[in-house]
Amino acid sequence: MKLNSLFLLIGIATTSFLNACGGGGGTGSESPVTTTPSVSAITIGKVVYKKGATFTVTGENLHSGITANAIGCSGLAEQPGGTDTSRIYSCVPWFPKDFLFTISASAGGTTLKQISVPVPLPQVTLVTSMGTIVVELRPDRAKATVDNFLQYVNDGFYDNTIFHRVVSGFVVQGGGYSVGQTTLKPTRDPIILEAPSTTGLSNIQGAIAMARTTGLNSATSQFFIDTVDNRALDSNADPGAYAVFGSVIQGMDIVKAIEIIAVDSSSWPTTEVIVTSAKQTDTVNK
Repeated sequence: MKLNSLFLLIGIATTSFLNACGGGGGTGSESPVTTTPSVSAITIGKVVYKKGATFTVTGENLHSGITANAIGCSGLAEQPGGTDTSRIYSCVPWFPKDFLFTISASAGGTTLKQISVPVPLPQVTLVTSMGTIVVELRPDRAKATVDNFLQYVNDGFYDNTIFHRVVSGFVVQGGGYSVGQTTLKPTRDPIILEAPSTTGLSNIQGAIAMARTTGLNSATSQFFIDTVDNRALDSNADPGAYAVFGSVIQGMDIVKAIEIIAVDSSSWPTTEVIVTSAKQTDTVNK
């Protein structure tokens, strides 16, 4: 996985305060006492694309407050319960370039601590009536398409849907009908085509891509998995390309089993293949 950079800069302000003067005999010449923050560690929990990350800054003299700036990680917020020795923050990684999450803690322009953590490519697990399929998505190449698909996934849109079109030696397609062949109405606007000529992602065996109408910028919820190399679908020539946004990394045998089920003259499976759930999941071994 190619890594680039997300940068999160945490500046810790240096604060000072004056001791209160004592009564009776005090000279009034006491020097100001400066409390300089120090950072001993920055630790981070699970990092999931578009799902959030939580990190903890530990050290001393953090009571003066931490100013934080997040680039490529939206919704930065300090969590309740911070102390003079520990502050907890959360944000949502959204910028896919490079998949490197860099966190720095600094004071007075001097970096006190810095760590770098890779952000895994997002994965979605499709649990079907014929077995489980895991796809890895590529927001670093086709961000708009991946984000659209993940929104449908995280909304539960694909739960209890079916693979409604199966063409042996070509594709298996889903995302448009629920159990009982009931048409599903897309809940989001169509997206702009991210063509293979731009993304470098090809319609080869195991690729997951967006289905669409004759309009190039018409893809909504329907997707398909290439069961063979379909490089003709990469072409910008008429009728135009189809946007690839990831690939199967587990369960290609399930895809191939779906590919050979019996279908009617319209390529509808005679026995429904149900997607019981589709969820964004943790990284699995390839």
